Amino acid sequence: MLIAVLGLVLTGGGAWALAAEYGRPPTVAEIQRAQRAEVAARWYTRTAGEVFPALTTGAERLAVTGRGDCAVSLTPAAATALRQSCASVLLATYADPGQTLAANVALVVLDGHDSSALPAELREAGAGVLPFGVPGTAAARLAEEQVRETGVAAGGPYLVLATAAYTDARPEHALESGVAARFAHRLATELAEGMTAKADPCTLKELVTC
Repeated sequence: MLIAVLGLVLTGGGAWALAAEYGRPPTVAEIQRAQRAEVAARWYTRTAGEVFPALTTGAERLAVTGRGDCAVSLTPAAATALRQSCASVLLATYADPGQTLAANVALVVLDGHDSSALPAELREAGAGVLPFGVPGTAAARLAEEQVRETGVAAGGPYLVLATAAYTDARPEHALESGVAARFAHRLATELAEGMTAKADPCTLKELVTC
């Protein structure tokens, strides 16, 4: 993985290569390019636990499902909206501390696209994660027919979709107004921020020598 990241940095701006070739520290612009390359590589250089932390604000991870296919892991509306930009999907499931709510989460890796313009389009289309249950957990019934709410958050080369529902598959008339939506939005936002948090590439010796 580190070799792949190094190659990405070299082709994305050559910060390490220039430093070695010209015998000088890389410029600010070169470091910024290395930083962008490192962020774009995080989905495969980080561990599952780093991509999907065990605990977030108001949620705990129940399972990491792994890598999914863009066309089958997302709802038809999401798959259609992202058909030109989705390169891969990483899937996990979270629940609130009381395990009343649970959410299927998709980290969408965008192929050469910036995610900033996508959330509004996806919200308008009612897009989300194709629901799936996780046997043996509070999320076992998530795939059952029920009302769901999706949170969408953008972060550089990533898009996070969190589709939440009640773990007891309660009927629509029993839903608490806005609770599932807030849970999904907070979860998606925090995971997106974690994937794009700034890091000084000069501290990552495998990437760049400063």
